[in-house]
Amino acid sequence: MKKIIISNEEKNTILESHNSYRDVLMGHLFNKSLVLEQPQNPTTPQEVLSMAKGDETTPGKCGFLKNTINATKDGKPALVFKATAEKKDDVNNIVKWTTGDNVYFYGDMTYETIYVNPETQQPTVRYSNTWSCNGLNVVKADLDAKINSLINDFKWKKYDGLTDAEKNIATTPNQKSFEVMYAGTTPLYRAIYGQQRGAITEPQTKYSAKIFGSKNANATEGKDWKFEADIDFDEKEIWKRYDKTTIPNLGKDKGIFDEDMVVYLNPAGSLAKGRTAQTKARTEEQEITKDDCVEIVENFYNAYHLQTRMTDAEIEQSKTDVQWCARRYYKNWGVNLKAGKLNNYIDILKGLAKDTNGYTIQRSSKFNIN
Repeated sequence: MKKIIISNEEKNTILESHNSYRDVLMGHLFNKSLVLEQPQNPTTPQEVLSMAKGDETTPGKCGFLKNTINATKDGKPALVFKATAEKKDDVNNIVKWTTGDNVYFYGDMTYETIYVNPETQQPTVRYSNTWSCNGLNVVKADLDAKINSLINDFKWKKYDGLTDAEKNIATTPNQKSFEVMYAGTTPLYRAIYGQQRGAITEPQTKYSAKIFGSKNANATEGKDWKFEADIDFDEKEIWKRYDKTTIPNLGKDKGIFDEDMVVYLNPAGSLAKGRTAQTKARTEEQEITKDDCVEIVENFYNAYHLQTRMTDAEIEQSKTDVQWCARRYYKNWGVNLKAGKLNNYIDILKGLAKDTNGYTIQRSSKFNIN
């Protein structure tokens, strides 16, 4: 076969023609404008939110977030807007938000609606779910992971996680003991009484341990006492019968707590048993005289009637004395000009009679006696 010899000029012409034809066939791979039109791939929660909303120079990828405001919620970057109308889930008719609610969108592709609970006056979750946007190349959030976070980090419970007593109350119409929210279509419940926080700083923990001992709510076993925030529903119903006390507000002068902290003692713990023994010894060895009972009943009734400020510990101690006096001297005061009035005070405190304002004391009142 005869060898064909070509010049360098001819070789360059052939290569140039080949490259040009290749560009025609493969040109779409080099079209930068088309590449920029593909969904973007942000790598951090803040990048997700920034790209979703946009700014003055760059349009956002998610139009429904255009009018949101940059915010921080629980230490996380967020975009928030205040709802001006009610919105429900189209399938299950669950209220997602209503007028006045704040709706927070997070960079992990979840969102939640926050409202002020009228019972606690605290910000509370109404609804939570995942969100998505075609303009962002981001994996959709795992709603189960969001639910687990609400349960583990914020003390919400699924229905199956409630005790029988909690289920009965939480599903009662117009009940005021539990908050109810929805994560997607999953209802979650949280006891309102558990909203008060426990000790969160080292001075608070040390001060609490100094008063009640170290076997507190952070211990893994042998708990002698718990803050109200850490006690569950069944424990509260049992423990409150034995001892409930309060660490008073020490924020202003001691710099420790900035609110009264309610503490419950475990009736099976050494601390409660010690207090029970002290009370029993006092009852056996120091019977309260009739004259002292006259003063005790009058003072306690006046505190109830005049709404005198008392700590829970003071009320509980006084109530113990009043109940002892009532069992011992009710309708058995002997010759005493105040006998009728004292019996009436006891009837009022028991809820058997109305007070001078025509009001019957509620069983839930701290001044109600047995």
